Amino acid sequence: MGIPEDKIIESQQYPHIQAEKLLIPYVHYQGANWVGNFLRREFLPKSLSKYLNLSNNSTHQRIYISRKYAQYRRIINETELVSYLGANFGFQSVTLETLPLAEQVAVLSAAKVVIAPHGAGLPNLVFCAPVTKIIEIFSPHYINRCYWLLSQQVSLDYYYLLAENHLADGWENYPKNQPGSPTQDPDMLVSLDKLAKLLEVAEVEPIYNVFS
Repeated sequence: MGIPEDKIIESQQYPHIQAEKLLIPYVHYQGANWVGNFLRREFLPKSLSKYLNLSNNSTHQRIYISRKYAQYRRIINETELVSYLGANFGFQSVTLETLPLAEQVAVLSAAKVVIAPHGAGLPNLVFCAPVTKIIEIFSPHYINRCYWLLSQQVSLDYYYLLAENHLADGWENYPKNQPGSPTQDPDMLVSLDKLAKLLEVAEVEPIYNVFS
């Protein structure tokens, strides 16, 4: 196209660009519907037959997906968060990377509500039943719509929560918006008050209402 290399830039590194002429490629993040259908057809029957107890287990109906073993984008107050969700709403914390794939599939297919920080465990949302409620937690410094798109494809009830503004000291010296950098992948602090309000909006009732 005759564009010199020094004039090819990554827009995520430059949030404000002024130019006389811009050529911008369109990145299509929305996958084809057949992909989700294929994955469900291939993995769901085998996983559910192997982990039938999970699909019938009410303790897996509300799950929180932890990133405690990840190198970044962890929840700083996760102990408090998990305790709050468990005691008040009956959530169970799971770390998907410790489970076999078939069990991951079974856990997500049995879930009715899923709360998770943005991360690599969320492609498993493709195995959720339609209208499963999803609450994705984002850093205010980095928002990615890919799992919202996935949720639309498989008819999930999607919500998101912005974590509190929290960056490590010296973050301004790091390259901006690079994987693993404090700006794209900072650890996050979740406001329990904001989460409680969002759970109310999403009509996720406390356990004393559900089982009363």
